[in-house]
Formats: sequence, structure tokens, C-alpha cells
Amino acid sequence: PRGAFSALLERYHPDLIFSTDVFSPLDCRMMLEARDRSIPILGMVRSWDNLTTKGVFRVRPDLLAVNNDIIRHEAMAIHAIPEDRIRVVGVPLYDRYDSGPRSSREAFSRRIGADPEKRLVLFAPTGDRFRAASTFDRDMVELLAGLMPPTHQLIVRFHPADASDLTGLASVPNVIFDRPGVAMGRNPNSFKQNELAPEDDDHLVNSLYFSDLVISVSTTLIIDAAVLDKPQILIGFGSQDRAWQPGSHAQLHAYDHIGPVLSSGGVRIASSPDELREWIMRYLADPSLDAAGRERLRREQCWRLDG
Repeated sequence: PRGAFSALLERYHPDLIFSTDVFSPLDCRMMLEARDRSIPILGMVRSWDNLTTKGVFRVRPDLLAVNNDIIRHEAMAIHAIPEDRIRVVGVPLYDRYDSGPRSSREAFSRRIGADPEKRLVLFAPTGDRFRAASTFDRDMVELLAGLMPPTHQLIVRFHPADASDLTGLASVPNVIFDRPGVAMGRNPNSFKQNELAPEDDDHLVNSLYFSDLVISVSTTLIIDAAVLDKPQILIGFGSQDRAWQPGSHAQLHAYDHIGPVLSSGGVRIASSPDELREWIMRYLADPSLDAAGRERLRREQCWRLDG
């Protein structure tokens, strides 16, 4: 209740409120209390899709911090935030990525149970929140496992706050399943209440750094991987009951925040299993392909990577 936030403000008498997520209900309650008391509010847009998928501002901060010029334009054009109340600040998290991996390849391989003699490909499942009762993630793991060359293993990195239904998926050789974070809820199958520690972020950096290729559908890992200059394939086809249906997952690429990613030239969309196989082989043979597009993607999404 707002009364709890009122008590906090009465106790500490802050000169400024900093909301790290301007769409969070808890943050909004705190900002409403701050507004009633004429306390200045600095707000931050948490992620690249928030201004186009999370509705309208319940409280407009006095100053809004955004990652890049794309989000700055969205704040002005969609939400009517005055330009002089917006500051582009980049993505502070990525300042840590320039320091390289957090451990050796051998140590990382031992930790995840991988063969240190093999290279890695990382796959990020879509998750059940997009398609209930879908077999997409299960079928994609099976497909990708069969497409791995003898030199590579597949890491399946699950979404930290979402489940992927892999029912019926037997033990798949050459595949490593990676569930980040620690679930805090009582239900072991519910991952929404998941806590990520700094060590989990280090693990993500290692996972991307030691992977030769990243495969996904629509995820912020697209930006993470681009920061580390990793080739990427976005899957543009789906599956249901093991019958491939080209185009059924392409709708996820129609979201506004994905548009600049596609136009950058830094990723490739596979519209069929054959195209997926082709781009896997091409990128593993020559990881420099589309490097200029990845540089544009980094520049547009991250603004600056200056440490």
C-alpha cells in the first residue's frame, strides 16, 4: 500500500527519488508519494521494449534516463515527454563486458559440464509466456542438437523468469541445459520469482564469450551478444505437434523494438530448418560475416560503450 511508502519518505526525507523501472507498480506508488510531496523524480526506462509494449506512464518523472536515441524518440513521439526532460545514458551494465571472460574456457566448461575440447553454440528458448502448450522449445532443442557439427555442443540457456515446456524430451546428447539464478518461490516450476546475483551476470558473460554463435527468437540477449560481437540467428518459423509451420514465429519479429535490430544487418532470420542449417554452417565457418551490421546494432542500441 502507498502508506508504506509514505512512512519511508517521512522517515528519510529524501532530496531525490530514483525509479529504476518507471513502469513497475511499486515504483509508481513511490513516485506518486514523491509527487505529492514535491520531491524530484529521476526515472529510468528498464528495457528496450518498455515504451512500446508496457502501456502509458502512470507517473511522469521530472527527468527520464534512456538507453539510446531510439528510446528517446519513443518517449517523445509516443508518450509526449518533452525533449529537455530526457537524457540518453547508454546501458551501464555493458561497461563491465569489455573486461572479457570471468574465467578460463576450461573452468567454465567444467562448471557447466561441457566437453572442454568442443566449441559452443548458445540457444535461448522462447519460453511458455509467448505460446502456451507449444512444443516450439522442445522441438527446437531436438532440431538444433541434430544440426550441431561434431566440433560443437549446444547450450540451452533458459529465460531466468520463465519456464520452457520440454515434456517428452529425452536425454539429448551434446546438449547442456543452463537455468540461471535461484528460484525464490515455493513452486519449483514457477520461475517468475527468481533472484539473479552478480555471479549470474558473470556466468552470462562467459556463456556468450565462449559461444561461437547465438540463436534465439526475440530476446535482449540479441543486444548482449552484439556487444561481444557474436554472430546471431533469429528463428522465424515455428512448430506444433512436430509439424514445421514456416512463418508462425515471425510475428515476434514484428514488434517495434525488434525493427531496428533487423534493419541493422547484424542478425539473420532463418525462415525454415534448411535456412537455419545453412546459416549455422556459414557463421561457424566465418564469424566475421555481418560484423559491420553488429557494429551498427551496438551503436544504435547501446549508444556508447566507453567503460
